Amino acid sequence: MTLAHPPGVDVGMRLTGGYPLCRCVKWHRPVPAEEESHHIVPVGAPFHGPEHGDQVLLCPTSHSAVHACIRVHLYAATQDRAPTKLELRPFTKYVRKLAEQAMDALGPQAEIPLDP
Repeated sequence: MTLAHPPGVDVGMRLTGGYPLCRCVKWHRPVPAEEESHHIVPVGAPFHGPEHGDQVLLCPTSHSAVHACIRVHLYAATQDRAPTKLELRPFTKYVRKLAEQAMDALGPQAEIPLDP
């Protein structure tokens, strides 16, 4: 295991033949130069996931998109509702799935901070 592939990383996402095998979109144009490790349960507030928990490797664009989708879910949760289809439309199915996994780990009873 190298630092590029820490424990818990989905090994199906590792670099193969110099090109990333990415599940976030069907074709990358241009091919990303690197992949980033995303914690399935985010480490920061309000999730407080384990530092060495399950991770997947994503291209930088999809990694940012997952965190944006999580913010959409958190915003909707502060209003006691689920995100609308319109709010989730900009995100791919894979990105939405990863955000939903994070929200499932958070649970319905979690304290969600209200940022101004």
